Amino acid sequence: MTLDLRGHFSEFRGAQPGRIHLAAHSHHFWPDAACAAHRRALSDAARLADNKWEIVFGDLIPRVQRGIAARLALPDPTTIAFAPNTHDFVKRVLSALPAGL
Repeated sequence: MTLDLRGHFSEFRGAQPGRIHLAAHSHHFWPDAACAAHRRALSDAARLADNKWEIVFGDLIPRVQRGIAARLALPDPTTIAFAPNTHDFVKRVLSALPAGL
């Protein structure tokens, strides 16, 4: 069985059709869903301006928390937290450790 995901990366593949790209880090190809999400975020930001945060914090984050919690079979979706980067994530993990460890 082969997992062929080429069709899900049409924007990046179409930009340079002959390119073979094997990077597994920040320069990797983005799936079409990520490209569409960026366009939607830009559109929402332009349309809603400062009111976009009501949608982000009132609708989007709770919906994503519920989805992740359901996938992981967690009883409380509010235990899922988001951070803007890896540094903040590591800071949160370290701050949860007992003092003097």
